[in-house]
Amino acid sequence: MCFPSMPVLTTGRIVFTCPATGACWLRMAPSPGLVPAARRFTRRVLAGCDAGHVDDAEVVTSELVTNSLKYALVAADPPEHVVPGIWLGVRVLKRFCHLYVRDPYPVPPVRRTADETDTCGRGLFIVEALTAAFWVETRAFDKTVHAVIARPGVVLSEAELDELRR
Repeated sequence: MCFPSMPVLTTGRIVFTCPATGACWLRMAPSPGLVPAARRFTRRVLAGCDAGHVDDAEVVTSELVTNSLKYALVAADPPEHVVPGIWLGVRVLKRFCHLYVRDPYPVPPVRRTADETDTCGRGLFIVEALTAAFWVETRAFDKTVHAVIARPGVVLSEAELDELRR
């Protein structure tokens, strides 16, 4: 099984405990090293899982955190009462993992159509290809992007996915 049994320690980051029934959380300041740190955090939380599952989760983490980072670097600072930073949550369950990327900007990510020679613009297509479900929750002062990645050989039912979206 690939359940974390202890906190994942990451130097210079705020880390919360990793209970077997909840998500492990990492809060990061928008910076150039954020995406690699997020990928390492996801890999550590999923240690012991099937390698392909971990690789997919790492790619999805990279795409979602990159979207949040790009927006954070061009947007104004969030209001004073909103906790700054980009939050990454990784919840490991028997049949899937659930990734959460929260940032203090309520604007949802936009799917773009990339030309053959474009070096960006394919992130959400990659996320949709690797996940069983992907959705965005927006609130007045923040948003959370959710991605559910099924374990190899697992097909999640619409009822299971609907339960997660609630």
